[in-house]
Amino acid sequence: MWEFYRKTGSLLVLSSTLALGVVSCSSSEPASSPSPSAQNSSPSPSASVPPKAAPASPKTPPASPQANATDTTTPGEDNYTRAIDIAFGAVAIGKSAEGSDDWKLAASKWEQVISLLKTVPASNRNYGNAQKKLAEYQRYLALSKERSIPPKPQASVAPEADKAFFKVVIKRRARGIPIIDVTFNGKQTSEMLLDTGASNTLINERLASALKLKIIGSAQMTIADGSVVEMSVARLNSIEAGGRILKNVNVAIVPGNAAGLLGHDFFDGYDITIKEDVVEFRRR
Repeated sequence: MWEFYRKTGSLLVLSSTLALGVVSCSSSEPASSPSPSAQNSSPSPSASVPPKAAPASPKTPPASPQANATDTTTPGEDNYTRAIDIAFGAVAIGKSAEGSDDWKLAASKWEQVISLLKTVPASNRNYGNAQKKLAEYQRYLALSKERSIPPKPQASVAPEADKAFFKVVIKRRARGIPIIDVTFNGKQTSEMLLDTGASNTLINERLASALKLKIIGSAQMTIADGSVVEMSVARLNSIEAGGRILKNVNVAIVPGNAAGLLGHDFFDGYDITIKEDVVEFRRR
């Protein structure tokens, strides 16, 4: 474009010079006696002034679509949509998660979602939905963070306490089920039902609070009436009864102050004999 203007400028200057030359020559001759040759000869092409080219108008840049388009979105609407899209991805990651790295990725996605939802203003039409989902997604974030913690070693038995035989005193019975003393984390002793039909050890909220246990997840448990309930899960450093110690045990937490159950995860591998005042455990 710049080259075109430069050439046009040169052409106009040259044409103006030639025009001045023609005027000068004609003015040197008397007006009353023109030269015959001048009258009969046609004007020299070089002496004629070509028509001036119309100056090129500067090109007007095309209008920006953003400038002409009417913005119909309200502040925060795009962030709400983005948050929901990312939430779908976080759910998919959680469904297929196989280890702590997958759960860390899910947690990072939930953090993005929550951050975006917090930017949705009260004037936005999605504000109410955003507030509801914030509470829900914060729970998902907490759960993903808990599951992103690498699991500790599986429950193990202290070598010096892995006895071929041990027995526990029965303190009393509840509907025929023996109640015995069990010590948790080496410092807190509590009465527990010895339920030979229970797969897992359950403790109540009161005991979990006294032990200051940290919730590491949740699990669905089938209770005596056949219904399935969801319970929080925590990890104990140790469970001890009758001199046998089991370490690093996951236990479910029963709501309220219901009686706890000592389950098969403690006495697995033993034959149990329930007598009048004691329960005997013999290694198979």
